[in-house]
Amino acid sequence: MPDLPSTAMLMVCTSEYDAGATATPPTALVVEVLVDLDLNTTDSFRRVFAALLGDLTADGQVPADPIVLDLSRVEFMSIDAASALVDAKDAAAREGLELRLVTATRGVEHALAATGARRSFDCHPTVGSALACGSREPGALADRSY
Repeated sequence: MPDLPSTAMLMVCTSEYDAGATATPPTALVVEVLVDLDLNTTDSFRRVFAALLGDLTADGQVPADPIVLDLSRVEFMSIDAASALVDAKDAAAREGLELRLVTATRGVEHALAATGARRSFDCHPTVGSALACGSREPGALADRSY
C-alpha cells in the first residue's frame, strides 16, 4: 500500500481489502474519499490520485488487483469533480490499472449522470460488490432511480 503525504490523508484513506477466505480471494487497493469533491477539493484530489498512481507503478510493475475508489462518504460532487474522476480512470487505464467506483450516495450518482460520465464507470453500491463484480458492465446503475 502506498504511503501518502499527511496532507493527502485528510482527503483519502487507502487500505488493502481482502474479501474473505476463499481459495483465491479478490483483493483491491481501496481508496476512500473522505471529503466532498467540490471547487475547493477537486484539484487536491487530482494531485493525490496522481501521486497514488505514481507510487503504485514506481517499480515498473503494475498490480493485478483493481483500485476501488470508495465515494460512499461523498455527499456532494461538482461537475469538475466528475471530470476529474474520468481523468483518474483514464490515467489508471494508461498504467494498466482498473478503476471501480463505489457510488453509494445520490450526490455522486447525480453528478455522474448529469455529466454523462456515469456510463464510463463500473459503479457499485459497496466495496464488496465492487470486488465481486466480474460480470457487471460499465455504466450499470448502482442507484436505479437515475
